[in-house]
Amino acid sequence: MATGIFNHMAHESNKKLIGSSAGLCAQGGPASSNAVAVMDEIGIDIRSHTSRQLSESILETADLVLTMSESHKQAICQIFPEYDSKIHTLGEFVGANESVADPYGGNMDAYRRCRDQIHQLMGKVIKKLI
Repeated sequence: MATGIFNHMAHESNKKLIGSSAGLCAQGGPASSNAVAVMDEIGIDIRSHTSRQLSESILETADLVLTMSESHKQAICQIFPEYDSKIHTLGEFVGANESVADPYGGNMDAYRRCRDQIHQLMGKVIKKLI
């Protein structure tokens, strides 16, 4: 959801910013049906999303890495300490002391809360980047 929201906002701002997604436990699957449904509600189509495993080559080419939580950030920094200067939590990057809870397995309301929190934080990310 975060990548879909980021890329949608970047496109609307007419800036050439591109977000991509990778995870520590990703296995090449599609976005969950709940994620697709709540993103459809705000006009963002993530049906083509496929998860991918985070790798050193992804981190090497990224300008910025945003995680949803401190635990995700710490896990990545432990595995790839040489990239810790470009890894931040989403909240930390925009000066908010908050984590984004993973809604996976939750109901539609959990996905909506997550989507809305990401949307609010990504608006601040886009403003900071441009």
